[in-house]
Amino acid sequence: GTDGGFEIEFTFGPAAQADWIYAAAFSGTGETALLGTYAGRVVRVDRGGKPLAIYDVGSAPVRIIETEAFLYVMTTTRLYVLDGDRLVALHDCSTKCDLIVSEGIVLLIEEKGLRVLTEDGRALGIALSKAPIRRAYLSDGELFVETRTQRGRFRGLHKITAS
Repeated sequence: GTDGGFEIEFTFGPAAQADWIYAAAFSGTGETALLGTYAGRVVRVDRGGKPLAIYDVGSAPVRIIETEAFLYVMTTTRLYVLDGDRLVALHDCSTKCDLIVSEGIVLLIEEKGLRVLTEDGRALGIALSKAPIRRAYLSDGELFVETRTQRGRFRGLHKITAS
């Protein structure tokens, strides 16, 4: 692209015309793009649009996040954590789940609770709330969880993930 921007162009052959792009993300290194299809496949393409790998998760991805170490593919019912081509963790989640990957920690946010996971998907703990969670975020190694009227702060998460 011009002025420091970029351009993305997709061209599909006859076999892929029946599928739709449902989610997309750039890779953790920025060298490839990840395209999640309605048929439940995540296709890794290079800068020229050539497919390099296909991951089949069975249902349409709603969120795709890749760090330098792991690929996270979230559908409406599951979170898949991949290390290269190897599945290293699988977590069930509700249809209203959200996913945050930051500071070496993975947050699987549900309506009245959240699960804290390591980068490779190992469970660290659960925070539950009586009220629906409006927002959760990480800042300087602390986890903040907010409802409409309350705010909780959890410290020391970086110490847990380092061990």
